[in-house]
Amino acid sequence: MSLDLAWFTPKHRILIDTCTLMDQTGRAWVEVVLWPELKRSGRRLVVPERVYAELVKLSSLSSDPARAASAKRGRRLVDEMRASGCADVFGDAGDPFADAVIASVVTRYRTKFDMLVITQDSGLAQLLTQVRDSDAIASRYDLTVARISSAGIEAWIAPRGTRAKTTASGRRPGAAPTGIGPSPSTAPQAKAGFPPPSGKVAASKGTVTVSSIPRVGDQVRTEAGDPVTLGKELASGGEGIVYLAGLGKVAKIYKANRLSVLNFAKIKLMTCNSVGIKGVCWPESLLYNVKQEPVGYLMPQAEGFPLDTSVFKKPLLLKKLPNWKRIDLVRLAVRVAEIVDGLHRQNVILGDINPNNILVTPDGRVTFVDLDSAQVADYPCPVGMVNFTRPQHHGKDFSSYLRDFDDDRFALAVMLFMILVPGKPPYSHTGGGEPGENIRKKNFGPITQNQHRYGKVAWPQ
Repeated sequence: MSLDLAWFTPKHRILIDTCTLMDQTGRAWVEVVLWPELKRSGRRLVVPERVYAELVKLSSLSSDPARAASAKRGRRLVDEMRASGCADVFGDAGDPFADAVIASVVTRYRTKFDMLVITQDSGLAQLLTQVRDSDAIASRYDLTVARISSAGIEAWIAPRGTRAKTTASGRRPGAAPTGIGPSPSTAPQAKAGFPPPSGKVAASKGTVTVSSIPRVGDQVRTEAGDPVTLGKELASGGEGIVYLAGLGKVAKIYKANRLSVLNFAKIKLMTCNSVGIKGVCWPESLLYNVKQEPVGYLMPQAEGFPLDTSVFKKPLLLKKLPNWKRIDLVRLAVRVAEIVDGLHRQNVILGDINPNNILVTPDGRVTFVDLDSAQVADYPCPVGMVNFTRPQHHGKDFSSYLRDFDDDRFALAVMLFMILVPGKPPYSHTGGGEPGENIRKKNFGPITQNQHRYGKVAWPQ
């Protein structure tokens, strides 16, 4: 059951355990979702001293470098949150192991405060469930036990076979009817995907400092510490270079001074919120160099021809997709629209609907790539193309404003027109100005019958 974090922050004490700070998804969620919410509400995360001590100890674990790297990142995150006034470390180093401390704290304060405990440990979750359901310490205060997944924060579901005393109505005192967490009637479920933009553009200046940019043959590591060796270079653009990464993955490595602090934060948010849409190459994990500096991200490998060098160029369409007929273009248009709709349902606004970033295979499979530029929450899409931009936004700095669904719908309408009428942008016509000028003037040009033909070769029906 997904939970709405904003429901908890005003009044709940929020505790976190070691394994959440060691976990890639959990740590990323804390940094890009919980931390900003704590800043906004003026609240603090509670980190037991024993949890912090475990992170310190594991940071020097020479027998397991990957685990040590995860511990270092978790410790660094806690230190940064403490420095900003958004986290407290309580207790002392003499406390027993972290799980026992959390259980003890929850038991002690069960009748005094509302509490949200975040843990990836099913054993600890079950123990806290027993504390919550115990008649000996029944309380009017809420105790919610949650974990972090790719979908965000969600309540732990009681393990199959777990038993607890019930009231005459058949419901455990203070318990949700379906598992660990507050009743759905009091804690609203969060919508799938990302929060809608607030209207205020996220701002953060500067670029991420990187002392060494990996190249072909170099090794990088995922957030979980898994090694990835960069293979053959596949493509190079203004921001970065895409390399083969094995096992059906590719790695985008940013060029020097091209990974901004803002984009880094956005990618972290994206990697802990998978959209799960077929045909969308969503970022899966940040990648780090040997010095633990972020250098890029990992995503699924895609195949196919970019629309711009296949469907949108009539000679190339006939060459690369020689067996296609009009019905194939219609199916392509429908699939592109379906993917955009699926992203919109999760509050993802593409912003840059770009024919170079949509691939199609001869058998009709469609894949969207380079989605690190997409707009999520208050992180804007910093790029765009004039031909796919609504008239009111021409001349604007794309990174200075947040787009809405209508921006994508305008771009999608242009895209669908160009798919169904190959080689002819809707705002490019005889007697008119440049496409950008025609868009600004809303001058949609007529199409003659001759424009449906490839010279002397009629479009196949």
